[in-house]
Amino acid sequence: MTKTLDTSERDARLGAYTIGGPTAVGAGVIADYIDNYLDGDSSSSKDLGPAPIGSDPWLRSEISSAISREKGLDGSQLAVRVDSAVVTIRGSLDDSRRMKLQRAVESVQGIKKLVIDTDG
Repeated sequence: MTKTLDTSERDARLGAYTIGGPTAVGAGVIADYIDNYLDGDSSSSKDLGPAPIGSDPWLRSEISSAISREKGLDGSQLAVRVDSAVVTIRGSLDDSRRMKLQRAVESVQGIKKLVIDTDG
């Protein structure tokens, strides 16, 4: 029996993957994967694109993006670790930059706990 998916349901699923992530090409890869999977071709050799939303790699990427958008904050001197949605950031920052860092990171959804260890 072949599974089918109408286009509105497919577009809704793709919308979840394209938020903050892949380009139009990446969305096309995901769409092809979904179509092939639903048609019975579940080959594991296909590139699945970016990390799933909410995963640790996705969170790390979103955190890095949020830090880079914050004016006056250089994320290159920070070590960001994400483990089961617990975020630990280490680096040397003064109090004003630490507050900017905290504000930027807290804008990312999906973080269970945030630990900022600065020796500013």
